[in-house]
Amino acid sequence: MNEAHRWQPDIRRILVTLDTDERSAATLEEAARLAAGLKAELVGLFIEDAELLQAAALPMTRMVPHQARDLVDFDPASIQRAYRIWSAEARRSLETVAAQWRIKWSFQVARGIYAEQLMATLRAGDLLALASSKHQRRSRTGVAALTVAAQAPCSLFLMYRRWETWKPVVLLYEGFKEALTMGQTLAAIYNLPLVALVLAQGEEAAQSGTTAVRHYLGGADRLANLIQLHPVSADRIGNALRDLTPGIIIFDRRGKLAPEIEEALDAVNSSVLSLG
Repeated sequence: MNEAHRWQPDIRRILVTLDTDERSAATLEEAARLAAGLKAELVGLFIEDAELLQAAALPMTRMVPHQARDLVDFDPASIQRAYRIWSAEARRSLETVAAQWRIKWSFQVARGIYAEQLMATLRAGDLLALASSKHQRRSRTGVAALTVAAQAPCSLFLMYRRWETWKPVVLLYEGFKEALTMGQTLAAIYNLPLVALVLAQGEEAAQSGTTAVRHYLGGADRLANLIQLHPVSADRIGNALRDLTPGIIIFDRRGKLAPEIEEALDAVNSSVLSLG
């Protein structure tokens, strides 16, 4: 048995933020599937927006309900009632999905600024799972999550809708064994082929990386392809990813090429798991 098969990803909790958005339900389902595969606890977090409550307390604040024409009062009491209803629904959804996947779960309600509450909840050994799209990556919550993930000792999984079953897991390898382990594990969990893309600035480093991947993954059943890319730039990584049409991209944020990788991700519509 090769060395990679003896390792397990060091993910003990998968944190998913829950709200009333329909994408939240799909993200919860995929996070539960991942938690089952990793034997991790699934933690649901419902955040009550303190800024919204502060705005509701202002005397001049009004709102227009959906499909209504007239302004109505917008007060903290009505928002708090709505939050109680939404959080109860989120908890029931989490409990139902966790029972289906037979996984350990917990639920938390926090009030405050979105990014601050995420930061307070995350810890080493966590993976933060979020719904993602090109629009959402630039949204308030998306930007906050990326900011948190860059600072907190955790990994981030941006789930870009449900991926097609034929699209591979593409591992961007820059020398980190954890990325190899996670790539192999996700390929097995989602029943997808694995492609390892070795990134290096020179031929010698690329060959060394290729040797390391072959050593750690060996004859892994799902290793469909092993490709060298050198020298590396954001454009070249982006072009390679477009050609590979990945379902999931995995990379390690500790790598020297992380800025180029993150820039290249704008070229593709894929789920992204960044290890941190």
